[in-house]
Amino acid sequence: MLNIVGCGGKKRTASGVEYTIHTHKGGTKVTEGSFVSLNMQYETKDTIIFTSYNKAKPLQFKFQKNLFNGMLNQGLLEMGKGDSATFWVLADSVYSQNMPRIVKKGDKIKYTVSVLGVQTQEEFTKDRKAAQTALLAADKQKIDAYLATHKELSMTYAESGLAYKIDNPGSGESPKIGTKVKAKYKTSLLDGTVVNSSDGVAIEVKVNTQTRGVREALLMLKKGGKGTFIIPSALAYRDRTFEKIPSNSPLIYEVEVINISPDDAPTAPPSTAKLNKMGNIEQQKLEVAPNVLRKGNGNAPQKIELKGTPLPLKPAAQQPRGGN
Repeated sequence: MLNIVGCGGKKRTASGVEYTIHTHKGGTKVTEGSFVSLNMQYETKDTIIFTSYNKAKPLQFKFQKNLFNGMLNQGLLEMGKGDSATFWVLADSVYSQNMPRIVKKGDKIKYTVSVLGVQTQEEFTKDRKAAQTALLAADKQKIDAYLATHKELSMTYAESGLAYKIDNPGSGESPKIGTKVKAKYKTSLLDGTVVNSSDGVAIEVKVNTQTRGVREALLMLKKGGKGTFIIPSALAYRDRTFEKIPSNSPLIYEVEVINISPDDAPTAPPSTAKLNKMGNIEQQKLEVAPNVLRKGNGNAPQKIELKGTPLPLKPAAQQPRGGN
């Protein structure tokens, strides 16, 4: 166990894990089940395995007792909002039998962590609902302005905020969450920029792998159905840039359903983390490096030098871009 009551100087636990406390603010403690927002960097002596310090958004997740391995889990449970620390953990205890090629047995993994926020389930849900309501309102203003200059569309709003115009509802059964649909489609920004298209060819997609807005659109159509939809960013990628799609962008989705395949085994919709790219991470152990950066090359993020001084919760050189 750690004893986070002061700052500065490398300390050692009874099990031999070294750590340094950089800031201790006495904020709300991390507990199992709490929603945590933090920045993290982990590295070997010469390789940055992963960093979120140069990302537009921090990591956000529900803390589970088995989310991380060993000492990192214990360390986080001793930290609270505003705290930052570094841990040196044996790679063997982190990766077990799944050692990445860049890590050798006996190496120490250096974890630097800055806890930005800690919320209860109730607080997290309340904030999410408020953010969703505000984003939908902003989306509706953009969509209304677009429709004011495209009166030929004559669209209707669904309760979710999705705008739609059904040219042909189709016939037969409607698709379901587990259904595979063959469809021709085109996705554009409100300025007409095409960001995704099947190029006139029917492509098979599974309904439950699509964003919430596309799922809702497909479920409105039957075989042979055709329609135009404007998907609020709140039902798509929200405030995160995704490929050619800028943040906070409503999307025009034109689709024609060519065929509907039988349902597969019932499958729940994918997690929000996969759908809207909000920066959430899945509830699993973070053991495999998602990106590897060699220190000293032109692509590596700025090295976070600590050396006993407090670690900024958001280093000035790595502030989020575009006001997000």
